[in-house]
Amino acid sequence: MRRLLGVAAAAAAISVAGPALASTVIFQNTGADSYFNFNGISLPGAGTYTIELTSSAPIDFFFGGTYTEHWDVFFAPAPKPHSQNIEGNDGDIYSDHSGNGTYGFWTFTVPKTLYSFFDSDIGYYDAYSIPVGTPLYLETKFENAYLDLEGEDFSGGTFNYSLTVTQLSAVPEPATWAMMIAGFGMAGTALRTRRRLTA
Repeated sequence: MRRLLGVAAAAAAISVAGPALASTVIFQNTGADSYFNFNGISLPGAGTYTIELTSSAPIDFFFGGTYTEHWDVFFAPAPKPHSQNIEGNDGDIYSDHSGNGTYGFWTFTVPKTLYSFFDSDIGYYDAYSIPVGTPLYLETKFENAYLDLEGEDFSGGTFNYSLTVTQLSAVPEPATWAMMIAGFGMAGTALRTRRRLTA
């Protein structure tokens, strides 16, 4: 038994490794001008995005990001059809970054859908005749995300620029998968050996 526990612990230990960051370029543009303006660059959804700018001359640049925060309250437990909706609303969330120079970098994050559970209070009884203590849940979605990117040389000079928008996501490294497979293989071998000895 001690041997089995030791092998299992070793398998778990060698299978633990940090995730690597995978990146997907979702927008890229290069050019030569005295001004650029890219508005309404659609983002594919929740995640962290990096915006990187390089320029051959110092310029004033502006990066802006927007998404819609939409929330709804439903009867618990989740998920329920939208016919069970009690109330909801939405509003735009906005963030920006600006600067001057030959390099600009900014990180913009669109959150994942969030759920929180709670019991209704007297406010829900007064507004909707829902008994106090009724289980409810709040679903918050973040939708319609997009970026606006601008840059200008106010002296009117032409500059070469490169713009890249990248989506980052955490994925296991290939070495992590290999170690996990090896770890489970060691645990399986130990179990087979123990069964033979018992027989």
